[in-house]
Amino acid sequence: MSKLDGYMKFRLIFHSFILLFISAVIWAYSIKGFQISYIIIGTVIALDSIYGLFKLYREVKSQNKTVS
Repeated sequence: MSKLDGYMKFRLIFHSFILLFISAVIWAYSIKGFQISYIIIGTVIALDSIYGLFKLYREVKSQNKTVS
């Protein structure tokens, strides 16, 4: 496993963890009185994490094409 593979694995785990954590935060604050500022901040962070996962997917897909 090269350093690049390890870094991609780290990014995948990191963004997945952030996405799960932020989903829990959004859910907790929406149940507990609907504090809109926390929901907005959580949604922005979740969207950033989804975008990071999408970029990682595209990067891995392009690397697989060059190897094949």
